[in-house]
Amino acid sequence: ISLTIEDGLSKDEQKEFLKAYETFMEYSLDGSWINSPQLKELLSMAKPGNDDKLEYMKLEEFAKKKGKGRNDPHYALQKYSTISENIININPLSSESDLQQAKISYQKEKDVYENLKTVEEVKSAFISSKEIELKELIEQKKNKLLQELNDRYEILLAREAAEQDALAHKERIKKAQAGLPKEWKIEMGFDNLANRIPQWQKRLENQKIPESFQKELMDFFREIINSDLGNTQRKRQWRNENEINRRFQRIESWIGNERANQLKKEIFG
Repeated sequence: ISLTIEDGLSKDEQKEFLKAYETFMEYSLDGSWINSPQLKELLSMAKPGNDDKLEYMKLEEFAKKKGKGRNDPHYALQKYSTISENIININPLSSESDLQQAKISYQKEKDVYENLKTVEEVKSAFISSKEIELKELIEQKKNKLLQELNDRYEILLAREAAEQDALAHKERIKKAQAGLPKEWKIEMGFDNLANRIPQWQKRLENQKIPESFQKELMDFFREIINSDLGNTQRKRQWRNENEINRRFQRIESWIGNERANQLKKEIFG
C-alpha cells in the first residue's frame, strides 16, 4: 500500500496532522508505539532496499524458508530490517509535554463519554450541546440587532435634535430681525443691555447691525442712559470722562461714529 498526499495540505499542516496522530497513538499504547518493533519494521518496508516491490510470500515458499524446529535459528522469518539492512531511526514529533497535555485532554473526554452508555444518551448530549450553541448564536444575533437598533435610534435622536436646533436658530434669527427684543427694558441699565447686544447681534447673522435698526437702537440708548443718570446707583457708571468714553466706544461699534457722537453731545454736551 502506498499513500500520496496531493495538493491541499502544506508541509506544516502535514506535520501537525502526523504529530496529532503520533500523540494519540502514544497515549493509546502508553508511550510504546513510536519505538515499537512493529512500527520500525513497517517503516523499514516503506523504504525497501534493493527490492522494487514487496509482495506477500506464497504459503509453500514460507514453509520452505522457515526452520524445522524451535531450535532452528530460522524457525521464524528474519525481520525485514535485518534482511534489507534498512535500520530506521525514528525522531518523534511529539514531546513529553505534548503527551502529558494530550493525556489530560483525552482523559476529560473519556470521563465524559464513559457515562454515556446508550445511543439515546449520546444523541441527547449532542442535541443539548447544539441547543446551547444555537442559544448562544441567537443571543449574539439578538444583541447585534439591538445594538444596531440602538445606534439607529441614537442617529435619529441626533438628527431630530439637529433639526430642532436649526428651527430654533431660524426662529431666533426671525425674532432678532423683527426689531429690538421686547425683553429689553429701560430699567435694566446700560451695562446690562451692553452685555445682551452681542447675543442679539449674533442672531442677526451680520457682524454689523443693519442700518434699519441703528436709529431705533440710538433712541433706546438715549432713554436708557438718561434713566441711568436719574438713578442713584447706576449714575456712578457715568461718573467721569473715562467711563463715558469707554462706554461710547461700544456704542459707536453698534450705531456708527456719527450717531454715537450725536448722542454723546445730546446727553453730555
